[in-house]
Amino acid sequence: MAILARHGVPAHIQSHCLRVAQVAGVIALALNKRGLDLNRELVISSSLLHDVTKMDAIINGQDHALTGSRLLEGLGYPEVANLVRQHVYVDDPETDRVTEAHVLSYADKRVLHSDVVNLDERFADLMVRYGHTAERRISITHGLEWARGLEQRIFSIINMAPEMLLLLNQYEPDHEQEEMPWRTDSPFSAIPHSG
Repeated sequence: MAILARHGVPAHIQSHCLRVAQVAGVIALALNKRGLDLNRELVISSSLLHDVTKMDAIINGQDHALTGSRLLEGLGYPEVANLVRQHVYVDDPETDRVTEAHVLSYADKRVLHSDVVNLDERFADLMVRYGHTAERRISITHGLEWARGLEQRIFSIINMAPEMLLLLNQYEPDHEQEEMPWRTDSPFSAIPHSG
């Protein structure tokens, strides 16, 4: 969070990043419980920083995934930079695997401002805010189709309904990951281990 503050990231974008990290952390944990070997700390760190240059990019008309990645690379965080670069469009969208980049990208697509929402609601908002040209509308529509496929892959592995993520709205996101919903008092604690 210090990097976000140091770079003047507004509070509303910091709140969004915290919520994305919460969602991504839950998904990475659930996937690892089912036998994947994702670097959960990398997923959470990248989620916290994925919009580090969002405001500058909006003001200057730049690609915030690329500018954020360059900034983080320059700060000495190449693995985080790589995931941040892919949070809008992953490098290998058609793979059957689920990678850290997929988890971050999907989590970001489930968070509208600081609320967990379904994909349709998130992409409807993207269409209103960014769908000003036919090309942009087509790109957003393709993004929704891709996200739906990724959602199906992720949740078939963890054997949980995507709607369960909406329960995260009951929890304050915590950048220290201390009060996350995988604690024993939450429905997420019941996600079984593979075995």
